[in-house]
Amino acid sequence: MIEPTGRVVMISGASRGIGRAIALTLHAKGYTISAGARDVAALEVALDAIRGDRLLCATYEAADRATHTAWVEATLSAFGRAKEIFFKNFLKLKHAIPSHDTFSEVFRIIDPKALDAAFSKVLADVAKLLKDGDIIAIDGKALRGARDPGESARMPPIARPRSRQRSKLGS
Repeated sequence: MIEPTGRVVMISGASRGIGRAIALTLHAKGYTISAGARDVAALEVALDAIRGDRLLCATYEAADRATHTAWVEATLSAFGRAKEIFFKNFLKLKHAIPSHDTFSEVFRIIDPKALDAAFSKVLADVAKLLKDGDIIAIDGKALRGARDPGESARMPPIARPRSRQRSKLGS
């Protein structure tokens, strides 16, 4: 396992089920947790056992892109200093680490359709390398159809190999 010191893990759906179990387990191993869920009050109750400076609870709704940005910004604002060494490996940082505003600006520049197309190609290439019996973790929200209005309901390419084996994916 990767050394947890200074590492922040963002976990969606952390108020119950697998997401909650992952949050509790990784926190116990020393990771800082940024947990996202639709209902922050329920999330705070579910993660009450790990309250403290290594936990952030934020609103996250898979179908609402505004909550994606807000959650990333809140995480960077709360825990950004923990990543300063990481950023210095790739960036010249004259004035410390970039602020959440800098990241927001970068994310706004990225064309979501172009990113989706490129990522879909990568996933399709990975799927070609899979052998029978391989297990791939898939976001259950995507399989249940949580998406923006007008977006395609297609199954992610990486999910198809498991579908051929008649295995159920998702939560």
